[in-house]
Amino acid sequence: MSVNYNINRRKNTDEDHIQIASNLNEKSYIDSTADPNSYYLYSVEAEKDGTKSSSLESEVFTFNEYADSFFRMRKNITDAGTNPKTFTNNGVVINEDGGVFSGGQYITTEKSTDFQFGTSDFTIEFCITPQTLDVDAVILDMRDLYNIPHHQRNYANCTSISASGMWWTNGNQWLLFPYIFQLGVRYSCAITRKNGVLMGFINGVKVGQYNDLTGMYSISALTIGSSFNDVGHENFFSGSITNVRTLKGVAKYTENYEITYQDK
Repeated sequence: MSVNYNINRRKNTDEDHIQIASNLNEKSYIDSTADPNSYYLYSVEAEKDGTKSSSLESEVFTFNEYADSFFRMRKNITDAGTNPKTFTNNGVVINEDGGVFSGGQYITTEKSTDFQFGTSDFTIEFCITPQTLDVDAVILDMRDLYNIPHHQRNYANCTSISASGMWWTNGNQWLLFPYIFQLGVRYSCAITRKNGVLMGFINGVKVGQYNDLTGMYSISALTIGSSFNDVGHENFFSGSITNVRTLKGVAKYTENYEITYQDK
């Protein structure tokens, strides 16, 4: 007798399981009934000759937008994007609050053309809970590494925050999206570019824009939680980071929007 599979699902550990599929013969399954931008707990039950055995639950996040990379950073450091990258974790604690950075840790991913925005449209997103705002704290650094001490590195994309707001460097200058961050408060942040207009959003509200067509033309890596240059890592972030998402060629937001994935 062949093995049949049943698929069970629930949203929270205090809920009962719901069987969403039964008597499957294939080892793959697409849940077309799942809501986008939601978290689910799935388990698989195998049955053969009247004997059943269940798998451990797996947590899955669903989203209906295209994303080259989506680093959720809750409980694990798996890239759930369309083109997954590999994490290298340098001391970051991963728990229910996401990636917890205490001022000296960072996460890196390998080089990829997905971070090579050129002069085209793009979107980057992340959720943060800052614990200090004493100096500029780098959230994402996708800059190419030139062997020039402390050079801004032309065609550079880097995002940081400070007491003044959210910053972006295009290689020639730092551009400020003004905002007053509060310590211990969670924020959903995004920077997009559409037809040469660079826009910054905090909690779904546009906080500024610039005309900008500076691009990144070399294959670049991504550092989360610090800057990376010829002298090493510096400008460390303190707090938690979750839901880092990058989209090449797509300006997902151009006007104020409702936050759909800022979970807690």
